[in-house]
Amino acid sequence: MMPYHKSAYEFHEELKSQGVFFFFNGTLSQNLLKDIIRNIHCRKELEIATKTQLNRIISIVIELLQNVTFYSSEPAKYCGNKNFSDIGDGILMIGRRDDAFFISCGNPVERSKVDIIRSKVERLSSMDRNEIVQFYRGQLNEVRDEEGMGAGLGFIEIAKKSSRPLNITFDRVDEDCSYFSITSYV
Repeated sequence: MMPYHKSAYEFHEELKSQGVFFFFNGTLSQNLLKDIIRNIHCRKELEIATKTQLNRIISIVIELLQNVTFYSSEPAKYCGNKNFSDIGDGILMIGRRDDAFFISCGNPVERSKVDIIRSKVERLSSMDRNEIVQFYRGQLNEVRDEEGMGAGLGFIEIAKKSSRPLNITFDRVDEDCSYFSITSYV
């Protein structure tokens, strides 16, 4: 098998051709989340966004990256034997395509959580905006479920701010892990 030798420039051009103007891959923490948000505010590609769009993009990015830091199946993978519960491995892409901004995020998740996540997101994707708002209000008083996945308020918040239904995929990594990808449009 030939080793992969794509240059950084070729990778950059490929992302650009897909409309991606912001890309991050690696270990995420709450501190890094603040830096990413600061960077997004400075992106010239977002100068054409309305204030409402920009606020929605930032809010969605925060929710998605918090999901990575809280629920990644590989927290602290790079931190030796220390227990860092607020660090996760993931990817974030922001871009513009077909007159809409998109935010894509992905991270490894335990396969045992796939059906839980899928059912929450698919339920939201079948609702219109008013139904999502009503569902959100009903969930505000819910307590955390046994899996520690919360009442799903993050996904509801993302769906409320999205202009299209959320797109999700789960790619099997191995027997215990799948890679969860989610895309939101604003």
